[in-house]
Amino acid sequence: MVDSGTDVNFGALTSMLFDHLKSKNVNIKYKNSVDSIKRTNDGSWELKVRNMDSGIVERHIANFVFIGGGGGSLHLLQKSGVPEGKHIGGFLVSGIFMVWNNPDVIAQHHAKVYGKAKVGTPPMSLPHLETRFIDNKKSLLFGPFAGFSPMFLKTR
Repeated sequence: MVDSGTDVNFGALTSMLFDHLKSKNVNIKYKNSVDSIKRTNDGSWELKVRNMDSGIVERHIANFVFIGGGGGSLHLLQKSGVPEGKHIGGFLVSGIFMVWNNPDVIAQHHAKVYGKAKVGTPPMSLPHLETRFIDNKKSLLFGPFAGFSPMFLKTR
């Protein structure tokens, strides 16, 4: 274990990114879903975006599109037609963990303990208990819980 930590707090990172975008007068829309994405003849991207509350569909043209992780990102990547979207699959494991911050419980554990994996199975796919530092504070994590995580496939 490294006292300075080795993990990334993606929630804090996302908040910092969105705060920066807002400071640059970028309009951020929440509760919208990209139904389709396709490359146009001039090389730009056409997106069909649905407002999840009203159901209103808008079309947007962009020179650049960033597809982040999570949600329907794998599906959009595959629909985009870019070569990087081919031969990607997923496993029903996520990076979602239960976090304990109770110092009495944390004091009883200082380890990274995994369940026994079958041959060829990644150990991270099994429930495990581990000590981590989150925001410079010692915590105890248990997981991962069911979810979807994309991973490049080694064979077709």
